Amino acid sequence: MLGLEEQLGLFLNDKCSMEFECSSPDKLKKSSFMRGKGYSREDIFYSCLQAAENGYIVAEYRIDKELRTIEFFYIMYITPKGHDFIASVSNQQTWQEKIKPTLSAVGNVSLTVIETIAKGAVTAFIEHHQSGS
Repeated sequence: MLGLEEQLGLFLNDKCSMEFECSSPDKLKKSSFMRGKGYSREDIFYSCLQAAENGYIVAEYRIDKELRTIEFFYIMYITPKGHDFIASVSNQQTWQEKIKPTLSAVGNVSLTVIETIAKGAVTAFIEHHQSGS
C-alpha cells in the first residue's frame, strides 16, 4: 500500500481534465519502496488482489475461474479505506514498537487484522498523550 501511494496520483491533461496515473503489480515491484525487499512477483500480485477484493484499492483485473488465472490490467487509486489503513501503519516508530511485535506474535494475518491492530496502537497512542502520561 505504501508503494502504491508513492506511484498513484492524478495529473491535468491537455483537455483540462484530470487523469489517473495508474500502477500495476509489476510496476509496483520496481517502486523505490519495494525494490530490494525480496517480495516475489506472486506475493505482490496476491497482495494487490487482496487489497482490491477488500476495498483498499480500485483495480482493473480479471479472474478466469475456468482457466484459474488472474490478469491485472492496472491499479487506479487507493480508496478512503486504503488511505485510512496507510495512515494507521505509516508511522515508523508506531510500526516498529507496537504493530510489528504484535504481528510477529500472532503469525500470518490478514489485512483486516493488521488494520485492527494498527488502529488499536494509534488509539492507545492518542489516549496516552491526551492523558498526559
